[in-house]
Amino acid sequence: MASRLLKRRAKMVADMLTVMDGGNSFFNDHISVDSFDKFVEPINFTVSKRALTFEGSGEDTIDGQVAIARDDTNECLGVVSSRYTPFQNMDTLVPPPEVMELLKPSTCGTFKRGAIGWTQFEINRFEPVKGDEVVQRLALTNSHDGSMPYLGGLCMTRIVCENTHMAAVHQISSNVSEGKGVKLKHTARADDRLRATLDTINSIVAEAAGFAEFATALADTQCTESQFKSMLDGISFTRLKADAKRASRKEGLRERLLNMFNGEAVGHEFGAGSLWTAYNVFTEEFTHNRGTRVKNSGNLSEGDLNRVATEQRAFSNLYGQSQKDMKEVMQQLHVRIAA
Repeated sequence: MASRLLKRRAKMVADMLTVMDGGNSFFNDHISVDSFDKFVEPINFTVSKRALTFEGSGEDTIDGQVAIARDDTNECLGVVSSRYTPFQNMDTLVPPPEVMELLKPSTCGTFKRGAIGWTQFEINRFEPVKGDEVVQRLALTNSHDGSMPYLGGLCMTRIVCENTHMAAVHQISSNVSEGKGVKLKHTARADDRLRATLDTINSIVAEAAGFAEFATALADTQCTESQFKSMLDGISFTRLKADAKRASRKEGLRERLLNMFNGEAVGHEFGAGSLWTAYNVFTEEFTHNRGTRVKNSGNLSEGDLNRVATEQRAFSNLYGQSQKDMKEVMQQLHVRIAA
C-alpha cells in the first residue's frame, strides 16, 4: 500500500514538472542541435484571428473584437480587440540560426493551453574567478490572449514554472530601460516594428556573448584599494549638490562600496583585488541596492526602519539615472583593461 502511494506521488510530481495549467514544457540544460525540434515542440503551433458571434445572432459578428485561436486544435486562447496583432511563436520565440550559434537551449513551454509561451537560452556559463559562476540567459515570451506584450532580453531566473516565468517577466521589463531587453505591444502597427525588435534582441545576445572574455580580463587585472578609490572619485553623481549634508551621505556611500570591495560584505569574497571585484561592487550597488525596498521581518525597531528608509531616500538622491552612471563606470573599466 505504502509503495503504491509513493509511486503515485512520484508520478504526480513528474506530471507537475511537465504539464502546467494545461500547457506543456521541455527542460534541459544542454541540448544537441539534432533535438532542437523536440525542444520547440511545445510552442510549434500557429494562431489566427476568428470572428465572434453570439447565440441567436445568425451570421452577424461582434464588431471590434475577435478571438485568437490555435490553428491545430481550434481552441480559443483569448478574446481581444480587432486591432490586436498576433505574433507567431516560431517567428518570435526562436532566434535566427546565426544567433542560435551563440546560444544553448534551456527551457521552453506554454501556460493556459498555449495562451502564453516562452523559450529560454543560455548565453554564457563561466567562472571568471574559481567558485564564482556566472550564468547569462536570454528569455523570450509572448502571449495570445492580450495579457502581456512580447518581451525578450537578459534574464537571471531560469524559467521552470509560472512563478519563475513571472519573475523573468519582471527582470526583462526592468532591463528594457537599460537597453538589455525589448518590449512590443500587439498593436495594429506592430508588424512594422517587429523586425527592428528582433534585431535588437540579436544585438543584445551578440554583446552578451562577449561578456565572458570581458569578465575574465577584469578578473586578471589587478585593482588596489587606492586605485578603486580613484575610480570612486572619478564618478560624477549627477544629482549630488555641494552641501555638507549630501557630502556626508556620499562619504557614507564610499565607505560602503569600499567595504564591499575589500570583501567585508557577504557575497564579495571572490576575486578580491581585481577589476572583477570593482565591477561587481558597482553593478550590485547601482542595479540592486539602489532599488531594494525595506521589509520589516520583525527584527528592526521603528527607529531602525526610519533610519534605513532615510538612507535609501538619500541613496536614491545621490544618483542620477543608473544607466548613465554605469556606462561611465564601464568606460573606466574598459580603459583600465586596454591600458
